[in-house]
Amino acid sequence: MTQMAFLNRSEMPTNDKIQEHLQGLGYDFEFLDKEALMGGMPGGREFRMNGKRTMVQVFTNTTEEFLDEFDEIEFRPEGKDTAISFIWGADFVAGTCVLLLSLALIDLCDALSYYLDDEMEYTREMHLDDLPVLLKEIR
Repeated sequence: MTQMAFLNRSEMPTNDKIQEHLQGLGYDFEFLDKEALMGGMPGGREFRMNGKRTMVQVFTNTTEEFLDEFDEIEFRPEGKDTAISFIWGADFVAGTCVLLLSLALIDLCDALSYYLDDEMEYTREMHLDDLPVLLKEIR
């Protein structure tokens, strides 16, 4: 599964800011590695949600590179220069972390959230609606 976040690179919050924001919203979320969410080496990032560890693949491109690769997609994130891809399998903990990361990026830097598998933009409210279902699965 692939969730995208489109944002402006200059507005990207730190891992600490993201974690603090999500914990402030009442979620038991933690970054387990200190490598920046965006930047550094692409690949797996470890998280803990409700005491359970998981890993999500994270890749960063320019929005232009993303649109060139997926030119058949009608979604066009205007005014956003960076595309972050969150890729995970059938893991409720990973899915929850991705939704929370997307939510934090929407809140902290006005990111646009897009679920590539369904070719659908997700709003903050849609993420909040989906979270209780996933949280129920990992308790």
